Amino acid sequence: MVEYFAILQKKYLPIISPQCTLIILGDARNNYNRDEQEYLQKIEEHVRRIVWFNPQPREAWNTEDSIMNIYAPYCRQVFECRNLKQLEEVIEAIL
Repeated sequence: MVEYFAILQKKYLPIISPQCTLIILGDARNNYNRDEQEYLQKIEEHVRRIVWFNPQPREAWNTEDSIMNIYAPYCRQVFECRNLKQLEEVIEAIL
């Protein structure tokens, strides 16, 4: 299992500016592995904000191996975003 948030927090966070906005594009599916919320929490404490673009339909969040509900509290905003129309809406919402 690759621990992406652990790697980001341990290896790259020291060189990321606290003024940074971190944009995550992912479906929050963890393949039934351990969640990495403690690493995402440390990242959230370091950066200005986290914005998550989830390409899955909102109805699929928190089903099967999706753990969006675990990660969402560490994000300033969470969006369903899987096409250009939704991307335009997301950009309008965050600007």
